[in-house]
Amino acid sequence: MKVIDKNKITEDPYLHMIYREWNTISLAYKEFENNNPIVEYNIVEDKIYSYPGNDYIQLFPKEEKNEIEKEYQKTIDGNKFIVVINDKENEKLKSYIFEI
Repeated sequence: MKVIDKNKITEDPYLHMIYREWNTISLAYKEFENNNPIVEYNIVEDKIYSYPGNDYIQLFPKEEKNEIEKEYQKTIDGNKFIVVINDKENEKLKSYIFEI
């Protein structure tokens, strides 16, 4: 996972998609803020979902859970949140960390 400075210009196409949908993504986070959500942007469906973080982490294979749980805890402790890009068409799942 990468911590992203929203003011930094990048060539990452997924990051551009996140910024384009930033208002919806931030609303999805704020609506469920008490559950420390992970926000997923499914770019094939063009939909944004907000999941309780611990529930979302349980969807990952066992060998990936520990690292994801550590990163998730850091985001909670650091007043940040995770946005996951789900690109099923290209079989990619990429995560970003943003300041709240």
